[in-house]
Amino acid sequence: MIVLANFASALAVDLREHAVVARWAEQAPRKIWLTRPGDVLLTPVPLSEPFARYACALTGVPRDSVRIVTVRDRPGVAMADSVADTPGLTDELRALAAARPGTRLLPIALDASTFALAAALGVPVSPCGRGGPAVGAEALAVTELCNTKAGFRAVAERTGMRVPYGRTCSGPDLRETVRAVLRAAVSGRGVVKPDRSAGGHGLRFVGAEDPLVAADGLGVDGRGVAGFGPDGFASEGFGSDSRWTVEEYVPHTVSISAQFVAAADAPRPLFDGAMRTEDGSFTGYRAPLRGIVHPTVCDELRDWGMAFGRHLIAHGYRGPYDIDALVATDGTLYATESNVRRTATTTPYDLVVRLARGTPVTWTTGTVHASGPYSFTAALDRLRDRALDYDPERGDGVVLYADAPADGVSWRYAILARSARRLDELAASLPSALQD
Repeated sequence: MIVLANFASALAVDLREHAVVARWAEQAPRKIWLTRPGDVLLTPVPLSEPFARYACALTGVPRDSVRIVTVRDRPGVAMADSVADTPGLTDELRALAAARPGTRLLPIALDASTFALAAALGVPVSPCGRGGPAVGAEALAVTELCNTKAGFRAVAERTGMRVPYGRTCSGPDLRETVRAVLRAAVSGRGVVKPDRSAGGHGLRFVGAEDPLVAADGLGVDGRGVAGFGPDGFASEGFGSDSRWTVEEYVPHTVSISAQFVAAADAPRPLFDGAMRTEDGSFTGYRAPLRGIVHPTVCDELRDWGMAFGRHLIAHGYRGPYDIDALVATDGTLYATESNVRRTATTTPYDLVVRLARGTPVTWTTGTVHASGPYSFTAALDRLRDRALDYDPERGDGVVLYADAPADGVSWRYAILARSARRLDELAASLPSALQD
């Protein structure tokens, strides 16, 4: 397998938002959890050797059997194109694939650049995983559509999902669209979403007092409304080529998601859970969902995901996807978006499956802040000193799954446990381990 950590993909966000893409790409080292002996990992961010050895030790993969190639992202360029433009790399990978029949390309996002790279390497694309079916170029159109907010809303309504009241528009019509949605909104609030964004990036919660609604112009001296100008989201501004979705804000108790894979014959559920968010941005996850929300909510979300998957399969897509949703304060479920690609929880789930080895577990992901910067080795030693690190014999513990953060302080983690109570104990003990 050639694992392509293409966080830089126009499928998820406008590539002109390079600062955002660069922040996402900091998570690329976690893709090592997908590798097995003989695989190649193409990453925009270098992996520290202590982290690489740690990950390989937990998965039982000899470190020297995995080749790691760093191909740095370039502003405005998809990762697959950066790989293709690296002198000599395409020839090396093509030779590797020729020597190992059955080699496939496993990307995060299925975009046109990925297909072009796969064609240059002479290998099929396999977004389903190591043994999944290859996909053809006919899947690109439905993938492109369903990774937009407007496209998802259209497909959701056709497949029987309940979505918040909303409208879509172009940039010049945004203010009037927001005003119209607010007039109809029972909650009195709205959510403005760039048509193509991920992880909550660019979301803006608005009310009647918001400058976007109340101001006569878009801002002062052409700088735009705060949060939408050069220092915030949408550097393209409110031009006629920008697209937006405006929805009524739904007061809710929890944000949830369910993950699926569109296989050759039918969609298949993978896992579900509750999302932690801050101002609409994803910050963590807890699975499984049962026990967190009413079982009927789990069942309805599953039914929606299966119907959505059948639509994707009918239009040629094979691979992972999810449905994100809100549970309103009255218990009603509302679908909010889909991600037709590998998501922020897909690789942690794959990691959990590998480490649990068939044992049912509850798991969570999140970020813990240290009192000061640590190296990867120092942070891991602190967990081991307190017996918090993942122990295969015990079957639970904390995994530092994304390498040392750039600031040495904001550590991404996963926790596995065989009961919800044990998971809570480990989560409660973790912060103090990284505090002086």
